[in-house]
Amino acid sequence: MKLKFSIFVDDIYHVTRIVVTPCVIGRSKKSGLTVSHQAVSRKHCELFEQDNTLYLRDHNSLNGTYYNGEMIDHDVALSNVDEFSIGEVHFRTEIITTNEQLDTTQVELDKETQQSENSAHTLVELPELSSVTMMEH
Repeated sequence: MKLKFSIFVDDIYHVTRIVVTPCVIGRSKKSGLTVSHQAVSRKHCELFEQDNTLYLRDHNSLNGTYYNGEMIDHDVALSNVDEFSIGEVHFRTEIITTNEQLDTTQVELDKETQQSENSAHTLVELPELSSVTMMEH
């Protein structure tokens, strides 16, 4: 399953990335989506497909993964367009069907994003907020 991620910190849009499930999100460079931010654990959470449904799973992360404002402790089924967060890092996911084309008039994909579309790994570096103190792993 192909997903479009829009990533925000404190409601400020930062980047859009295309990934394929299963996809682990974490600070580790071995993650499918590496998010360089203090709130994110090395192997924080995972998006995976089961029976044509997209699921979100936390990997016992220090700061937790939140869906609808609640910390999750079990697999959560996501809608075709949905949101979740890790600290102040917010993710908006959208499932891309195989016949669907991205509307690049609404989302400007940079060259790195286009190249990473078929890649097993993509890196997102986000600003650290000095007003927020999160524990590091």
